[in-house]
Amino acid sequence: MEDVKEFEIENGILEKYNGPGGDVVVPEGITGIGKEAFSRSALNSVVIPKGVTSIGEKAFYCCTELRSVIIPESVTRIESGAFGNCHMLHSVVIPEGVTRIESGTFAYCLCLDSVEIPDSVVTIEDNAFEECRKLSSVAIPKGVTNIGACCFSNTRLHSIEIPEGVTSIKGATFARCSSLKNIVIPESVTTIEDTVFYSCTSLESIIIPKGVKSLGNKVFYCSSIRSIVIPEGVTSIGEDIFSCCAELDDVVIPESVTSIGRISFQWYWRPRRVVCFTLDVASHVEYKQDVYLVCLRGPFHEVPEEYKECAVKGFLYAQEQGLKEIDRWKEEYLEYMKIHVGDYMEEAEKNRFIFMFLIRERLLDEAGTRQLLQFHENTDDVEAKAVLLEYLHKEFGTGDTGDFSL
Repeated sequence: MEDVKEFEIENGILEKYNGPGGDVVVPEGITGIGKEAFSRSALNSVVIPKGVTSIGEKAFYCCTELRSVIIPESVTRIESGAFGNCHMLHSVVIPEGVTRIESGTFAYCLCLDSVEIPDSVVTIEDNAFEECRKLSSVAIPKGVTNIGACCFSNTRLHSIEIPEGVTSIKGATFARCSSLKNIVIPESVTTIEDTVFYSCTSLESIIIPKGVKSLGNKVFYCSSIRSIVIPEGVTSIGEDIFSCCAELDDVVIPESVTSIGRISFQWYWRPRRVVCFTLDVASHVEYKQDVYLVCLRGPFHEVPEEYKECAVKGFLYAQEQGLKEIDRWKEEYLEYMKIHVGDYMEEAEKNRFIFMFLIRERLLDEAGTRQLLQFHENTDDVEAKAVLLEYLHKEFGTGDTGDFSL
């Protein structure tokens, strides 16, 4: 053994590095690098000799100038946080024989743009590559069965294939991966946890496998997802799952769903196709205001009383979009709306489609027509006034301003 002042070695384990940094070659003959042995050292590069079998927890943590590291094939374990916060580390080859990439092993390696994961790895733990902001591609070995939470969050991944055998995609695994466009999820996955694709602003489409049973909170929050089919078999959908999805056009929710979290369909996305699910599913929506964005596939008389107004809003939305899913129950909706037409006056004042719909379907009574005429007299909407005067004439036998006072 050499230079014990620079390297503190005990029982074959390099416990502490006391040198000035720069380019360092670890002495031959050691079998392990201990916990925090090089932590916060001014290293530029390091060569670890053959014979070393383990790299301890946070061994090179916060070596912010470390640019390259050579890890020998003899290493079979790299403990948690071993290279965390090595901001300048560009590439790493993990040797065959390592079976798990432990939590935070390469977290916050801001310049890491290349990593080779061997086929021996079966587990990638929480935060393993979190905040590796230049990491644009990675091949996950087929033998991996567990991928931890926040594992690849805020990386530059463009695409990723999750291997068959993984059963759960843990919370925030790909959160804030703004370049992620394609992902392959295997049939083995049964759970997609909270915020998995949170703020994946390039992700436009995804196929959820048939085996998935639950989708967590904010799974697609602020993503660019355009369409999605949630497969039959999913029973639970979390809160805010589609909130801020401004590009979302089309969502289909199956009858198997028994729980939908609060604000799942936030108001400021504008789907071109109404979300479809059955009355039975609607009864499980926690936040009743969400129901107005759905097209209920069932007769109106079966809608619970507390959902009727929301169902009418959904019906009107479907009519505006030219959707035909619930036209078979149109007469039931119209009958209800005619009885409660006064409830729609405010909407008719603001929304030209609803205004024309009430007239086209002859739902307005004389009092409601006069109310709208008064409103449009004040706004000087000549077209609306003309339509209302004609309606008054045809429906109630009045047609000019001499027949009534405004």
